[in-house]
Amino acid sequence: MKRYFNNRGYTLIIVLLTIVLISLFSLMLIPKALSTSLQVNKSEGMAQAKDLSEMGIHYAHAYFENIVNLAIEQAKADPGFINQTVNHDLLFCENFISLLPIEQTFAEKSINNSAYYYKVSFEKEVNDFFTNCSGFQEIILPIESIGKVDNNSNSEKLIRANFVVENEGEKSIIGPCQGEICPPPPPPENLPFNIINTEINLSGQTVSNYIYTSPKFTQSVVLAGNSRLIVGGNAWVSGSSLRFNGNNAELIVGGNAYFTSPIDFRGNGNKICIRGTAYLYDHIEKKWNVYDVPQFIKSCSGVNEIGYFYDINQWKINEDIDVYY
Repeated sequence: MKRYFNNRGYTLIIVLLTIVLISLFSLMLIPKALSTSLQVNKSEGMAQAKDLSEMGIHYAHAYFENIVNLAIEQAKADPGFINQTVNHDLLFCENFISLLPIEQTFAEKSINNSAYYYKVSFEKEVNDFFTNCSGFQEIILPIESIGKVDNNSNSEKLIRANFVVENEGEKSIIGPCQGEICPPPPPPENLPFNIINTEINLSGQTVSNYIYTSPKFTQSVVLAGNSRLIVGGNAWVSGSSLRFNGNNAELIVGGNAYFTSPIDFRGNGNKICIRGTAYLYDHIEKKWNVYDVPQFIKSCSGVNEIGYFYDINQWKINEDIDVYY
């Protein structure tokens, strides 16, 4: 009987020791399990915050794209645009700047509930460009988007991006080149031109005519006696040839120039200033070739008097956005 009780006591001790050991191991594992759980929550929270921040970038892109479209429509309604008396790019820039939000943080949106949200802001530098569009060629908008998850993880993610507002028409320019080294030109048929069906005939002392778009001249173009024709975009003389009918006349083209027929030079001291490249159509080969007339086509100071501008409808945000995580 005594031995029986001893065996029962021995068994009880083993059971108690087992319970104690299990309890000790459990206490050791609980913090680790809690830590793992917190890490998982933190990781999920950061992933959610990143997604929210990216949503903010997409929202900002649509927001500023809408401002671009509004600026185009307002500029086209301006009397200076209608009467062709003001540089179109300047009109677009002024309207775009006026439509920008006053506050740097222009959007704060929650998703489903207030614990999940993004906040978007942009930095408008204080300089001559944002004051009066001085030196305007393109607009760079630095954007910041913060995605935040206000739960147990309290996760936050900042993403930066640069939006570049530019004119797609500028990509059609091929800088001055000659002969075989010049790549094929963009066919003028694929470019946006404003059709001018009336004859252009400029003559008289210091007569200048400014065309703030890319014109396609279907009738004759005659420049005489110190006159100047200034084209801001590309130019296409598709009707009869361009004719210089006197001395010291000047043609300035801010983009490329396309001539269906050779230029008719009559007189002395006439100049053609082309920022891009001149092309002459080959009616036999049915293609555009570089028009190489170096004795007349030269760089001249007049081309610097106007900025290059293009079809006002082609302003947009460049789709190749630099994003920094």
